[in-house]
Amino acid sequence: MSNLRDLLQIEIQRGKLSEPFSVTEVRRLIRANRGLLGGTTPPRHLNAYLANHSTGPGSRVGEAVRRGAARLFVKHSKPGTYSLDLDDCDPEVGTAPPAPARPPARTARQARAARRGEPTTESGTIKDDIASRFVEYLRAKPFRLLLNTAAGQVWGAGPVVGWRNRLTAYEWGGNNWATTEGILSGFAARLIQLENEVGGGGNQQQIEADLETVYNDIRAWGNPRGTDRSGPELLALLTPLWASQPITRVDSTLTKLYALARPDEYVMYDSRVATAILTIAEDLCRTDDKIEVFRGEYGCLGFCNVESGTRPRGYRFKWRNAYRVCAAQLEANDLCRRIVARLNRPQPEDGAPWTLREVEAVLFMEGY
Repeated sequence: MSNLRDLLQIEIQRGKLSEPFSVTEVRRLIRANRGLLGGTTPPRHLNAYLANHSTGPGSRVGEAVRRGAARLFVKHSKPGTYSLDLDDCDPEVGTAPPAPARPPARTARQARAARRGEPTTESGTIKDDIASRFVEYLRAKPFRLLLNTAAGQVWGAGPVVGWRNRLTAYEWGGNNWATTEGILSGFAARLIQLENEVGGGGNQQQIEADLETVYNDIRAWGNPRGTDRSGPELLALLTPLWASQPITRVDSTLTKLYALARPDEYVMYDSRVATAILTIAEDLCRTDDKIEVFRGEYGCLGFCNVESGTRPRGYRFKWRNAYRVCAAQLEANDLCRRIVARLNRPQPEDGAPWTLREVEAVLFMEGY
């Protein structure tokens, strides 16, 4: 049976529960699900399980954690209130970090690249090839928008073919790409201004208040059910990013915040972009050996929520749950930046140079 953290994470992904959550809210959700949580019967004695497998507030350590069990929850000062603790997981949610492994043996392709003097330390040639295949796939595959309406699902105009036509077919919240791009550029400009104020020694309380405002505006635009966060918490999360240090936490709203704070480096790795990447990879790599080449380069990528969008779909291969996994965010950044580079080499695909926001928008619609 999956542990309680994994089951609660599934419900959070489905939008049925938000963080922090209370024991009362979890019990109410179990009743609504007719005794199930995340599709599975949850552990008994919720109060004890949550308390024993949590840390905090302060230096408190739950009994199970004290005995060596994994940390599963963070307990808050408000009685009976918790958040998920995902810092003790590897990208396969719910498992302990693996022991250090021996470096994998070179593939025949990597060996040939090494003999030709091509870079192999980061498997760059293979990753660039994957990005090129993604570009060709989306260039050739027809796309047509499918909309959920009160009358049911309705096909939009099309189909369209080509990257630029796919971008023109973008739609979110009733807006096309031109309008959406303006909205996102406004968010990015506000975050750049706040970064400059931090670097210039601006008033911290005002910066935190303004940061909370822009975060809530981003959340209202892209993820109204996203986690509430305070200005000080947001500043603590953005400080490493602004200093070119690794991020320490990510979710479906933070990925948008990071992408808008670093427009050329971070992609909005949400459920629909994740879905697009997996379905394209499976279509390009239809056998076990080929999909393992892909996963050898991007082993942390996976699904974020298989039930979202207008085209829910299954997968032939078993993928990790990449939701809230920082390593998956970084791998998605790498893949999408390589796609941007491929679209712009030697000449920009279909007109003006492509940006990371535009590639992200095309993938979003493919995963919609």
